[in-house]
Amino acid sequence: MNYERLCTAVDVMTEICTEINHNSTDNIEYVVLQGVGKDDVYYKDSFFDYRITEFYNHNWLGNADFMHIPDSFQVRYNCNHYPIIIAREKDSKKMIGISTIKYDENTDSKMDPYYPYPKHKYFSITGILTKKDSIYKGVGKTIYEIALRGFHKFHQIYQDTFLTCVIDCRNENSMNALYRATESINDTNLAGSERLNSKMIGFYTVTDEKEKMLEAPTIVVRMEWEHCKDNGRDRLEFSKKRHGDLFKNLLITLKRYIKNHQISNPIINIDEGAGIISYYEVNYSKSLPEVISNGTEEGNNRVPEDISYPQGPFALKLIKKREVV
Repeated sequence: MNYERLCTAVDVMTEICTEINHNSTDNIEYVVLQGVGKDDVYYKDSFFDYRITEFYNHNWLGNADFMHIPDSFQVRYNCNHYPIIIAREKDSKKMIGISTIKYDENTDSKMDPYYPYPKHKYFSITGILTKKDSIYKGVGKTIYEIALRGFHKFHQIYQDTFLTCVIDCRNENSMNALYRATESINDTNLAGSERLNSKMIGFYTVTDEKEKMLEAPTIVVRMEWEHCKDNGRDRLEFSKKRHGDLFKNLLITLKRYIKNHQISNPIINIDEGAGIISYYEVNYSKSLPEVISNGTEEGNNRVPEDISYPQGPFALKLIKKREVV
């Protein structure tokens, strides 16, 4: 990610965190990891990358397909290249929520098969996770809100950039948290006169060479600002069948919900090590659907892995504070 853009992204999201913390009455505060001060315990912790890895490892025990669990090498890379939003207790500084806001650019020589839009520069909200059995509610929604509001400020400076999110079609918690965050922003006019809409712009499937689906269809969401009212939120309800291929049944339900005439022909690419990626752009004008999973996500829960302690300390690179235009 271009350093100038990284600095701006960290600055605007830190500004939002500061505002939320100022108005907070509970024991939660939000920080952007690369924007903390040199006196912060996170900056002083030489093994903080390991603690992030352990947080993901021990707090996501749901469907393994819903979230990628990064190892410490991936976490180190993320810490040095992308803004990371963290929710923590004010007194103990213990982590209770996290998300990495990744950035990528499609070029003539490189195209993301999961978001195949030529020449797009875009952020993607990834891995929003909150502490298992936490007493604190609404942390995931607030992290979404920080990312959305921060991007709104960022977009005023770099108007050639988009904000996206990919969500397993059955992941009702993530879908609802994103919708509630957009509604919170709209209800308080935090984005000015424009209304923020989180729209389904497409979905993709991953198959092998024999066309067997390797995972559930994944919905691609893009955040857009418009001068219009919410045009409704319908219910997308999946059913758990005793027979047949689960992933194919999910795809049939999703296509039936969107309606075939609103679905484009697939853009097909290969992601080495993952499979054949078929991306379907959709002409879907309504807000994100209310997803009812009906147990279709059950039976694939992950268990924590044994993670070896990293070799050598990790030095967090802080972003120098700059004036935001």
